[in-house]
Amino acid sequence: MNKQLMKSMSFIAIVLVLGISATYAAFTSTPVTIANNTLATGTAELKLCNSAGDGWKTTITPSMTLNNLVPGDTDEELTLGQDLYVGNDSGTLDNNNDTTNCNTYAPGVTPGSSDVTMTLLPTFVAAPVCSAPGLENDLSLNIKVGAEESGNIPLADWFTNTTTVGSLTPDQHAEVTVFASLSSDAEDQGATCTFDIQFVGTSESGPGGDPGGLVEG
Repeated sequence: MNKQLMKSMSFIAIVLVLGISATYAAFTSTPVTIANNTLATGTAELKLCNSAGDGWKTTITPSMTLNNLVPGDTDEELTLGQDLYVGNDSGTLDNNNDTTNCNTYAPGVTPGSSDVTMTLLPTFVAAPVCSAPGLENDLSLNIKVGAEESGNIPLADWFTNTTTVGSLTPDQHAEVTVFASLSSDAEDQGATCTFDIQFVGTSESGPGGDPGGLVEG
């Protein structure tokens, strides 16, 4: 085989390879479909109740007052005699608490549809209003929900509080107790602080959560 013939065969081989590459095609199926799918978000709802009220609702006004605190007082109960409860409202809170007036929803209140476990965050709706400058630093609260408690936190820090107090599964409720303490070096006499407490429920499966209940006191 002479050199000219070998050159011609090499050229033909290259052309064939290139031709195969250029003309290759894959088979494609017709589409198959999984139809009618839905993703839905959960619902988070809290409600409050106290034994002197008219049932479960989003805002209660027990008008709690604790008088005659003196420097060094610790864990004086603000909620004494109130029987306050917070509940993760899945629609049947009226069936799981036989405390007086907490076995029903308040008139005009629609039962909730919560279906998520919520971590509870107590905060103030706004900064406390005190009649003496600095008293908000001398007074502190310890908010307890069931067996979980915040520990003593000055009133000045409750508006931005990030300390949670346990969690509630759907339809679960827990008693709320609030304790007050006055610093041993407090000097203001006859002074007062007023504030509103709210609970924010956040779903444990992800971020979010809106203010779910308000205690005005």
